[in-house]
Amino acid sequence: MDQAHISVLFRVLLGITPFLTLFYGLEWGQISLFLGMRF
Repeated sequence: MDQAHISVLFRVLLGITPFLTLFYGLEWGQISLFLGMRF
């Protein structure tokens, strides 16, 4: 892969990462809440 491909890929990853962390944060929050209600 050349430099342009790497930079574009890096930018896409940087753009997606906040949404992924937010999504997984919400998922883990729901799971921990569910476990907290169960136990």
